[in-house]
Amino acid sequence: AADIYDRPDSYADNRVLAPDAANEGKVVTQLLWADDADLSDMPKTGNLSTLLDATVAEHNGVFCAQLGTENGYIIVSDTGSEAKAGLTSFDPRVRSWYTNAKDKGALTWSDLVEDGYGRGLGIVCTNPVYDNSGSFRGVAGVSLLLSELSDTISNEDLGSTSYAFAIDSSGQTVIMPDLKTLSDRVNLLEAKDPAVREMAQKMADGETGVAQITLYGKEVYAAYAPLTAINWSICT
Repeated sequence: AADIYDRPDSYADNRVLAPDAANEGKVVTQLLWADDADLSDMPKTGNLSTLLDATVAEHNGVFCAQLGTENGYIIVSDTGSEAKAGLTSFDPRVRSWYTNAKDKGALTWSDLVEDGYGRGLGIVCTNPVYDNSGSFRGVAGVSLLLSELSDTISNEDLGSTSYAFAIDSSGQTVIMPDLKTLSDRVNLLEAKDPAVREMAQKMADGETGVAQITLYGKEVYAAYAPLTAINWSICT
């Protein structure tokens, strides 16, 4: 993306089209834009469509790959054309994954977000895009549905008497049974049981350990360790 911004004359035009419901189920790059968007450079950034499509098609768990721009438009590859067809206005610049990457100026993982097309909770890995002059031009990102991460954890051979969950650095649950919306989250740092609060604090601090605690009225052994790439901690 940065190379396209730096050397636009080296690229042919490759216009990205608005979502078409006929493409539902196909991996295809689509164009969405805000009311005040400037689409003048879109034929050049559209050259990313092949890379975006390949990212979605070739990586299990990635359901969306995108470039949101300061010009107010986004080119996004996924299989959900029908949900986006006819969408009259979409501004990537106000999305939390975009503003977080812009503010931090580095590769980052978002907090949990609710997918804008009704597919559930997700998490976005983002990286800001700058041109050679250092001007901020947009945010590149890939998105994963929380269900993909949850399935990966719950598919581990834990046995019939065990389960797994994860919390973020603030103590909020990010993976747990029946977590469907943001309002279902629980902050374990605020748990009534002091032993649970103590364990949650160690998890939030990135420690590894084992504890004996009471959860939902049952005494359990809990083993926890950090997921350092996304600043979470997993517990079984």
